[in-house]
Amino acid sequence: MDLKELDLVDPSTHWYYQAKLVAVRKAITDCPRDQVVIDVGAGSGFFGRGVAAGVDTKTVICVDPNYTDEQLGTHDGATFTRSVDPVEISTTGLLLFIDVLEHVDDDVGLLRSYVEAAPSGARVVITVPAFMSLWSSHDDFLEHRRRYTRGQIAAVACSAGLNVRDSYYLFGLVTPIAWITRKVRRGHASASDLKPLPAPVNVVLRRLLAWEHAFVTNRVVGLSAMVVGEKPTVAPPDDSTLESGNPSGWPKS
Repeated sequence: MDLKELDLVDPSTHWYYQAKLVAVRKAITDCPRDQVVIDVGAGSGFFGRGVAAGVDTKTVICVDPNYTDEQLGTHDGATFTRSVDPVEISTTGLLLFIDVLEHVDDDVGLLRSYVEAAPSGARVVITVPAFMSLWSSHDDFLEHRRRYTRGQIAAVACSAGLNVRDSYYLFGLVTPIAWITRKVRRGHASASDLKPLPAPVNVVLRRLLAWEHAFVTNRVVGLSAMVVGEKPTVAPPDDSTLESGNPSGWPKS
């Protein structure tokens, strides 16, 4: 969760965060149990801590360069840090990039820096805002660089060294309303679109979108695009290359 929105909404009840958490948990249902989770650009750490129960994790590391000194340390079931070294990344089985890559100039470079250090088979879950046609003052407020189609974010994942297991959109059911609203508000001062709603409306949206994310694979349109990737497993060297004194497996010149 972006730190800028922490004072605006409560992610433990707000429809947007609760519905997105359903999608993230669905993407990791077949992950191995008891592993280290690293939540990159974690903000409040909502998603890292939110998936922890689903993977019976022993460690959640929330990484964000914008943490204050007071936010650092281990609390609320996670370790909060401004950076993480390759040795720590090499222990993870799950990397989360939830609404992070749209904030940086070099999205491939940031993602690759983690993928290269991660072990083979590590799962990587990525979400980003979808479609430049949905650009609004909300993106200005959050200092986004871009929005993506699912094909574009899948290409970023591939360029960073991941095998893409799946890609799809989230929040498809409310996209038409969001598109109209953002067109009407175009040119307004930067501000977040996420605000508290009356409790009955919040409950309806949360349940409706949680159902969408649990049961519908939407490849057409949405407010967010999701990619589920995996670092390729490195095949062990062929025994014949070891016996021949050529452990690299490259042809001899």
